[in-house]
Amino acid sequence: MFFNPEHAPALGLYLQGHPDEFQAIAGLPTPRDVSRAMAKLEARLEAATSTGPSPEREEKSKAAPPVRPVKGAAYVGTESEGVKPGESFDAWFKRVGHKL
Repeated sequence: MFFNPEHAPALGLYLQGHPDEFQAIAGLPTPRDVSRAMAKLEARLEAATSTGPSPEREEKSKAAPPVRPVKGAAYVGTESEGVKPGESFDAWFKRVGHKL
């Protein structure tokens, strides 16, 4: 029985790593005793995580910095460079080929 759903993963992980404590809580005689023991455990874990991140998590990433996206505008050619209606490729290339 978890009281705060935000702490459920931490409680589950803690109990997975401490099977003796899990067995002690599971062996309590009444549901009320189990609830008290879980509330105490939840408070203890909450106090431990509220002091800040562990020193292991503060190390810098060794990954390369993110790639900067390409910036720029779309190419907009002049009207004289575009193909005119009914113009053949050869005629167009003679007209603008020297600019390429």
